[in-house]
Amino acid sequence: FGWRGLCIEPNAGLLPWLRNYRSCTVVHNCVTETADADRVFRGRDGSFAFSADCLPLSDILEQHGLRGQRIDVLSIDVEHGELGVLRGLRLQDFDIQVLIIEVTHGARWLEVETEVLQHGYAKVGVLGRDVVYAKLELLLQRLPQKFERRSPEWKQTSNSFLPGYAEESDASETSLPEAKAQCEQLGAQCSGVTCSTVEAKEVCSARSGQQLYHSPHAEVSHTKRDSGGLPHDAVRLPPNWAAFHQRVVDEELKLEQEREREAMLKG
Repeated sequence: FGWRGLCIEPNAGLLPWLRNYRSCTVVHNCVTETADADRVFRGRDGSFAFSADCLPLSDILEQHGLRGQRIDVLSIDVEHGELGVLRGLRLQDFDIQVLIIEVTHGARWLEVETEVLQHGYAKVGVLGRDVVYAKLELLLQRLPQKFERRSPEWKQTSNSFLPGYAEESDASETSLPEAKAQCEQLGAQCSGVTCSTVEAKEVCSARSGQQLYHSPHAEVSHTKRDSGGLPHDAVRLPPNWAAFHQRVVDEELKLEQEREREAMLKG
């Protein structure tokens, strides 16, 4: 098919097989969140199996000139180490279209979702223990008639302000229509627009803060709400996501411990 690939394998004993039966570039490394030289891997009985130098995935991809290049598919199958791989990958620095990740049972799936979805991906399939994520931009290209982007809806709130100026806006103040247009262009970096009256003239600026605060200066805020369709920008997790995430993780871990206890009692 004319594709080019990169295969990262820590077990030196498997490298000759990969080089003989695969046409991809084979890299002898293990992949972790942080660099770790000469990490030892052991078998189920605790005996030495092999060792390898570990690097974050971002470093390995950059070493092979893939930063800024289109990567059609990234497959992660690392036997319970998927979170370390994802945390060592700056997804915003690479144009990865599709991610296929083998996810262990229990609470791990939710932690993987948290790492991936906030970077503008959607879960599109589950193949056994492999979860498939696709970039939202790719879905927009393939299904433009169904998922076309629409202009956001705006909600006006009197006597309120949004904190923090949106990135690139440089606290510039302008008319309401111009501020709204600027906010739409900034995408997820901008939550809305706050306006005030200066010398009988309304001046507005794009803001990044999501929480509305009471304004003692009669300011008026216009918060941006998605009117449907898939956004081009990165997904913004809801404010209560961390608490929800922790609650589900705790529940899943408790269930796992109960299952392990039952298995031990049954022998």
